[in-house]
Amino acid sequence: MKELEANDLIQRTVFPEVPPKVEYELTDNGRSLRMVLDPLCDWGRRFVQTANEDPTESTSS
Repeated sequence: MKELEANDLIQRTVFPEVPPKVEYELTDNGRSLRMVLDPLCDWGRRFVQTANEDPTESTSS
């Protein structure tokens, strides 16, 4: 998280309360990565779905 903050990808907000509260949000730079990360996430979901399919089940009738 510290590296993401140092690279201006996230913003960390600390609230002066007990117990301590910290919130993180994407910066404009962080949001700009969505165009790269969304297709990667889509690929990962398809990969997991394929990996979880039972290879003994027949897909043809």
